[in-house]
Amino acid sequence: MSNDPRCDAVRAQLEEAFWSRLPLAAGDTNHFETCAACRTYGEELGGLGAQLASPEFAVSESVSARALGRARAALAVDGQAPPLPIGYGREFARLLIAALLPLPIVLAWNAALFNVVGDVLAGFVPELLLRIAAGGYVITAVGWAALLFGSIPFLAHRRATQSALR
Repeated sequence: MSNDPRCDAVRAQLEEAFWSRLPLAAGDTNHFETCAACRTYGEELGGLGAQLASPEFAVSESVSARALGRARAALAVDGQAPPLPIGYGREFARLLIAALLPLPIVLAWNAALFNVVGDVLAGFVPELLLRIAAGGYVITAVGWAALLFGSIPFLAHRRATQSALR
C-alpha cells in the first residue's frame, strides 16, 4: 500500500465505482493510468466479481487488507449499540413488577380450576383426554406468558423513549 494520499483517494474511488458499478471520475483516471500500484489494485478489484462467482474464492492480500480496514472503520462508527434511553431501567422494573404481581394468583386459580374441572369431568371424560386437554392448556398458557414477558423489554424501551421526548 502506498503512502501517497492521492493513491488512497483513487483506491477509495475505485472501490466506490466497483460497488456502485459506475465509471471512475475523469480526474482519477489520469492518476489511475500513470500509477502502476493503483492500476494493479484496479485490476485485482476488477477480477473480484469473477472470483466471487467462482467456487474457489481467492482475493489478494492488498484487497483483503483494504476491505478489512474499511469494515473496521465502519464498525467502529456504526457498530456501537445505541445507549438505552434515560428511564429504561425504571420502566422495565415497573412493567416486570406489574406482570409478576398477579402471577401467583393466576397460577393458584389455574391449579384450582384443574382440580375442579378434573373432578367434575372425571366420570364422563376418559383420563387420557383430560391429561391431553390439560397439557394443551398449559402449553398455551406458557406461550402467552412468553409473549407477555418477552415483550416487556421492547415496551419499556418504547415508553422510556416517549417519556424522554416529552
